[in-house]
Amino acid sequence: MNRSIYSKTKIIFHIFLFSIFISNLQSQTVLVAGDLVVTEINGDAKSFRFVPLVTLSAGTEIYFTDSGWLTSSFRPNEGAVLYTAPAGGTAAGTNIQYTASASNFTQITDDNVGNGGFFLSTGGDQVLAFQGSTAAPIFIFAAQSNSTQWQQGGATSANTSGLPPGLTDGCTAVAAGSGSGSSDEFDNVWYDCSLIAANNTDLIAAVSDQANWQGDNGASSACSATFTIMPGGTGPSCSVVSNPITAKIHEVQGTGSSVTSNGTLTTIEAVVTSDLQLATELGGFFVQEEDADADADPQTSEGIWVYCDSCPVDVMEGDLVEVVGIQQENFDMSQINVAAAGATGGITVISSNNSGLVSPAVISLPAASPTNSATTYENIEGMLIEYSNELTVTEHFQLARYGQLVLSADGKQRQFTQDNAPSAAGYTAHQIDIDRHRIILDDLNDEQNIDPVYHPAP
Repeated sequence: MNRSIYSKTKIIFHIFLFSIFISNLQSQTVLVAGDLVVTEINGDAKSFRFVPLVTLSAGTEIYFTDSGWLTSSFRPNEGAVLYTAPAGGTAAGTNIQYTASASNFTQITDDNVGNGGFFLSTGGDQVLAFQGSTAAPIFIFAAQSNSTQWQQGGATSANTSGLPPGLTDGCTAVAAGSGSGSSDEFDNVWYDCSLIAANNTDLIAAVSDQANWQGDNGASSACSATFTIMPGGTGPSCSVVSNPITAKIHEVQGTGSSVTSNGTLTTIEAVVTSDLQLATELGGFFVQEEDADADADPQTSEGIWVYCDSCPVDVMEGDLVEVVGIQQENFDMSQINVAAAGATGGITVISSNNSGLVSPAVISLPAASPTNSATTYENIEGMLIEYSNELTVTEHFQLARYGQLVLSADGKQRQFTQDNAPSAAGYTAHQIDIDRHRIILDDLNDEQNIDPVYHPAP
């Protein structure tokens, strides 16, 4: 049987959790602050409403929690619900209501948001919308009914919350209680729908304005009308209110599983190693710290993904760039989110033809643990890498649809029973061993079923 073999000189690409990140990214719409608005919190009915201001592709996931924000994590005493956009997606402007029996919502409980369950209170509460994960949330919008002020210093009870990082009160968040005290609450609060047909900038401003909210302790008159998103908007009119810190990439990545300062506006300077800004690609690019600026800690990555959506600056591989954006985790992948930083974020090309300033991390298969584990390649996440041993194409099932090949060390992979008698324990050990020997090579194109199919040369 013919085999396609990739030598160590041909297999240079990026580690960014292929089996986790790409499979999620290909089916999800990545949101930034202000891409949706919460329009009602109903403590009596235990329900809320939200309206996406951008179209959500099928499978897009958005968390909503009633657990308040402390200073760097949730006060984990309640829970969350996860909205998943249905087949066909969710159109921009759709007015969506959560109730206990609503379709497309799943209850989420864990140690990060709490194990008590999502259950809105009549004593004032909050609804915080985010993507990412419960451990490393990327906030999109926040609303509360307990006060007209977010709690300074973070949540102090189940009914209060600090303002989540990356959001601005009156711009991408609204506090709609009856007064400024921490318990000046309404059972129910709602946006009065005084503006439902406008560009996204004006709609976000209207919904985030306390003056456009009403409250009551016995009823709710929230509107269920569809919003009409008109052209001409540029997202939230506010910007991140802070001065950026300056950091090396290894200082952002740290030695843990997430960025060191989630939600912090940060400036980095590094070399572009992969340019994926096109609309058919992933809306960003990879950068890596110059070798001269790398640290000596093998547990800290020197690479990171820069997400810029409709990127304002066209970069090229080899460009030395300055990037200003928000530190975040997105589907277990660290990133600098320029789009989420609004007018404060930015990309500046300092010079070109600098590819020689960075070197790939040289690794080999089999890995110490399964390569589809989020922790296996955490220390080289986002870096240019080179496999030192020969890899074989062992599967191409997803090549035509997603542009993916499965490569393995030590030749093509075989079924357990091809060489062994049936054994449950043996099969489990065999599967772990298979996962240590394989990686996914992806074309990094976000389109599906590209014609003609691209077959990379050995």
